[in-house]
Amino acid sequence: MFRKNKLALAALLALLCVSMVFSVSALAADEAVATIGETEFESLAEAVAAAEDGDEIVLLGDVDLGTEMLTVKKQVTINLNGKNITSAYEGDYAAIYVGTAGDLTITGEGTITAAEVAIGNYGKVTILGGTISGEAALYNYYYNETTFGVAVISGGQLDNVWNCGD
Repeated sequence: MFRKNKLALAALLALLCVSMVFSVSALAADEAVATIGETEFESLAEAVAAAEDGDEIVLLGDVDLGTEMLTVKKQVTINLNGKNITSAYEGDYAAIYVGTAGDLTITGEGTITAAEVAIGNYGKVTILGGTISGEAALYNYYYNETTFGVAVISGGQLDNVWNCGD
């Protein structure tokens, strides 16, 4: 009987060790790329969705948006913090789309690079830092004979601006 219990205990310990290894591996794969205060996020999209008006999102790692569009419909600051945002988005808007209620500020060193338009603006965009490039680094929209988008650029580098707004 003692031998059976010892064997069962050894098997249980082996199973526990294996499950701990998989748990640590899963944590390493889910690295945070952005933070708001003490809260970490695995994607920039999650951070923007969770942000409240006035929050600053600080990048902890490089972000690849892939072919997805990041939409900003509130007042947020993205601190590039020496990191890079890249996008392969090709569509009607932009890699980072600022809606009419959006107010996006970009600070810090780092880059935003897009295949087409990096930041498309119907709201307000303030650029204080970073290097932004694409077919257009910033596009203030014009639609149906109405201009949209207010941009305040007092820092950073933009390679090409399409301005139909203010």
